[in-house]
Amino acid sequence: MSRPKLLETHGCQGGAHAGYVNAGWDVTGVDIDKRHVRYYPGRLIIADAATYIREHGHEYDAIHTSPPCQWYTRGNAKGRAAGNSKWSRSIPPIREALESTGRPYVIENVADAAWDMRDPVALCGCMFGLSAIDTDGIRIHLKRERLFETNWHLRPPRACDHSGIEWWAGAYGGARRDKYEAKFVRKGGYVPPNKDVVKALLGVEHDMTWNGLFECLPPAYTNWIGRQLLAHVGERAA
Repeated sequence: MSRPKLLETHGCQGGAHAGYVNAGWDVTGVDIDKRHVRYYPGRLIIADAATYIREHGHEYDAIHTSPPCQWYTRGNAKGRAAGNSKWSRSIPPIREALESTGRPYVIENVADAAWDMRDPVALCGCMFGLSAIDTDGIRIHLKRERLFETNWHLRPPRACDHSGIEWWAGAYGGARRDKYEAKFVRKGGYVPPNKDVVKALLGVEHDMTWNGLFECLPPAYTNWIGRQLLAHVGERAA
């Protein structure tokens, strides 16, 4: 039997792709940056996301989008307040394009974008037991909260709980690479200095650049979402 078709816009280097594929979807990616073609582990169309959704979104059974998060992040707060940010508010125009298709959709973004999302569900590495052995032999656990808005009912695997874990790590630019300074001085913000460790922490198997990993959505998240979305699409068809 043929797999249902999922459109993934803002595909970047394909972190979300593997999770949806493993959940049972036939995934087509869209991204504006042709440099990502080299790393994306499937078909990647170079196009503007909102335009492609409006013109072709109805050809797919469901759509996942990850609009740029930079406008929403705390690091952009000054530029946003001054009205001179090089980034723009990305979620509303993407939502408008998604709603024009009538298809089930997922909008993913960072925690700082919660105010611009409709009843988002949070997923974090702690919910999936994502961890890796660091270069010093210490096991580190992924702390990476992301929000998901859907026009169907999405449930998390459990509540976010970071208690009982000694060492947490993430994957984002601008963080310190010293584990002890991050924990005891900065109280967070550690990113392993070894790319293979970061890939293992995120659960990524294919090659990516550092920037690709920093923007990566762990496949475990989209596998969880993809299985529920598959059931939802099946119920609609029935």
